Amino acid sequence: MPSIKTVTTAYSYGTPVAFLLAIALTQFVGPWALLVFLAYGMVGPFLLACPWCGLVTSGRVWTNRKGRERRSPFYHLPNPDYCSRCALDFRTHSFSAQFD
Repeated sequence: MPSIKTVTTAYSYGTPVAFLLAIALTQFVGPWALLVFLAYGMVGPFLLACPWCGLVTSGRVWTNRKGRERRSPFYHLPNPDYCSRCALDFRTHSFSAQFD
């Protein structure tokens, strides 16, 4: 079973391919190609989540001065090797791993 990092990297590299495919399909099926591209873009946040804490692998969490957890995709650039909430190592674990 591939690691979480491998799957998310393949998904991110597939985005331009899906975009070009949607443009090519627009000539034949019209606005339905846009629906296919949007479906590809929306499946990631629902399927590519950390198996321990459920944080989307592209999202990041940081704690402010008051100790509250904040989600921010703009600050604290993500480390693609670890989950920012529970520190799960994405290089060694897979999505199908069972945790206690």
